[in-house]
Amino acid sequence: MEEMRLVQWSGAETVAAAGRGRWTPPEQGTYKCNVDAAIFKEQNCFGAGMCIRDHSGNFIRAQTTWTYGNPQPHEAEAWRLKAAISWLRDLGFSSIAI
Repeated sequence: MEEMRLVQWSGAETVAAAGRGRWTPPEQGTYKCNVDAAIFKEQNCFGAGMCIRDHSGNFIRAQTTWTYGNPQPHEAEAWRLKAAISWLRDLGFSSIAI
């Protein structure tokens, strides 16, 4: 599959998460990883975006990932959390808010 471009995200079905609202910072000296999922039904794939920020809201690192399939929204949300946890573990984070 060709590499997805950011403009393709505009056509994605955003998966709504309960409690979504204004960003709140983590405790001082810690980090927070925000994650989101998107489903691309026509392309038969779905993806996740992850962004790490510090307590001041400063950008630390981000990643996007995708895989084939057309899951239900709750399945895409579960997959994105698993992907985020694996990514954070690989980066060496041991204590971070998700």
